[in-house]
Amino acid sequence: MKFTEELELKEFFSGVDKVAFYGVGGMGKNLYIYLKNHGWEKKLAFFIVTKKNVDEFWGAPVKEAGELDEEERSLPVVIATRKNFHDSIYSSLAAIGATDIHTLSESLLNHVEYLANQSGQYDLGPGKKRHAAWLMRKKRIHTIWKLSRMGCRAEGAI
Repeated sequence: MKFTEELELKEFFSGVDKVAFYGVGGMGKNLYIYLKNHGWEKKLAFFIVTKKNVDEFWGAPVKEAGELDEEERSLPVVIATRKNFHDSIYSSLAAIGATDIHTLSESLLNHVEYLANQSGQYDLGPGKKRHAAWLMRKKRIHTIWKLSRMGCRAEGAI
């Protein structure tokens, strides 16, 4: 099933006991934050990945798709990646016997990402924090340069 509206997503998460997310990247984080903001973080049983390089992500276990047992394959799975990966992930999940597979439309993925960023719980990580700080300095310096070109003084602005 493809979710296109947030209401569908809320109804789905409120109606399941446990769910698995396929993907531990940015969208996996965003969906986890979405669950957490609604008090549903205990519903996340585990994350599924193609190749495991961590044992845990945001407190939930990480499992390779091939190592899932029958009970784990029967859980609903939400593909937590961008749209261009959905078809191949869907095929690989179906190949191992998963049947309850869900995706999000691109607009809903963007909305969930926006909500996660607005929540203040999204850790950018040191590289992105440095980049964001650099952009802010660059913008401030450019603004001061423009003001000086117009004859304005911007003392103490930096």
